[in-house]
Amino acid sequence: MFARYKKNGFTLIEFSVVALIMGILVSATLVGYRNGQKRYILSGATQEFIAEIRNVQNMAMQGTEIKDVCEEDILALRCYGYGIYIDIGEDDTSYLIFAERNSDNDNEYIEGDSDDILIGAVSLPTNVKLEYSLGKVSIYFKSPWPTGYIDGEQNTTNAVITLKYEGTSLTKTVSVSSAGLIE
Repeated sequence: MFARYKKNGFTLIEFSVVALIMGILVSATLVGYRNGQKRYILSGATQEFIAEIRNVQNMAMQGTEIKDVCEEDILALRCYGYGIYIDIGEDDTSYLIFAERNSDNDNEYIEGDSDDILIGAVSLPTNVKLEYSLGKVSIYFKSPWPTGYIDGEQNTTNAVITLKYEGTSLTKTVSVSSAGLIE
């Protein structure tokens, strides 16, 4: 009487269920990928920041000369140390690399001081910000010893700088001691 036809495919409901499951899996993967990408960017910025601190530390130990900025043979251009300066109030997305051309023992970057020569500015990746509890910090290494100074003082206080990915709870912390230890 009633003939049964053999089914050779999927029903609309079966297809919809499979598409829904695939959509959930794809969106979960995308969210994980984006969070992983943010962690990667923050980690890279932190490693670059640590590398720059080590770079200025090495420049101080080696007495690095920079043409027309720091030259050992010319007394007026002799550099006594190198450092990194952060001013959160002015710009929380970059930091300055400087050289000190005076042995007056201020051992820090002072805005407007003609003996503090800017070598460069390093910008952080988009959405990565610097945080420091006091707002400003100068990390300075004096030549030829790797003597470190935090805000002009050589003491036991560490400078603890936090890098944060904006809009998330992702943070990385960098600690620099006046003994030159960078963690």
